[in-house]
Amino acid sequence: MKNLLNSTLTFEFIEEMQEGQEEGKYSGYTAVFSPLPSGMDKKDWQVTLSKSGSTTVKTTLIGYLLAGRPMEVKLFEPGKDPGKDEPEMTIPFSYTAPKTVISLSGDEISGLYDMSITITDWPPQEHEAYVTLGKDGAMDISIPMVMADTASVLSDGPTTYINGTAHIKGIYDQKTHAFTGTLTSDLPDLLYEGATVNLTFDTDAKPIIVSGEILIHAELMGYTYNDTAQVAMKKK
Repeated sequence: MKNLLNSTLTFEFIEEMQEGQEEGKYSGYTAVFSPLPSGMDKKDWQVTLSKSGSTTVKTTLIGYLLAGRPMEVKLFEPGKDPGKDEPEMTIPFSYTAPKTVISLSGDEISGLYDMSITITDWPPQEHEAYVTLGKDGAMDISIPMVMADTASVLSDGPTTYINGTAHIKGIYDQKTHAFTGTLTSDLPDLLYEGATVNLTFDTDAKPIIVSGEILIHAELMGYTYNDTAQVAMKKK
């Protein structure tokens, strides 16, 4: 347990640099992890971003836990005071150990969304989704989910539930704003596992909205499903 709590965590801020670009757009900005517990000095959880477009922060697991497990960073322009001024941008991120990559793409696509998934004759499922747009259009949509354990549903006992995360990974076309990907998860018997996802991002809308569909071809609890789920997302 001691070794686990003292294990090293790495947070890497990455800004995709264009050909010929010598300095990152956010060079000199102050990045502050948030939210932090009351009374904690923000200076212990802030870093000045480098010119190269890549900045690394290292801490320990116990340090991250004591900081309240912050899940977003606030960016402040050079000369701004994080203790007094408002941030220019807030970027949510999805924590992964031992390394977490925080995209500074500046495309406004990445961030936290409200998501609704509707299947024919089923009530809508509401989730939060973290969208991360990486290099060359690689996109990861991370969705924390809770689902009933199939074994408990089939038994005579009470239904138990399992926590996990689904990931929609694919490619986002920055010219057409269309995304195509497939869904995987660490949840057993998830209906959407392996499904194809097609989405369109309306970047002119403020906040950004997303619409599309999930093409389902799956087996669950002895039944075969071939259906289309409608997806609606709205950036927070």
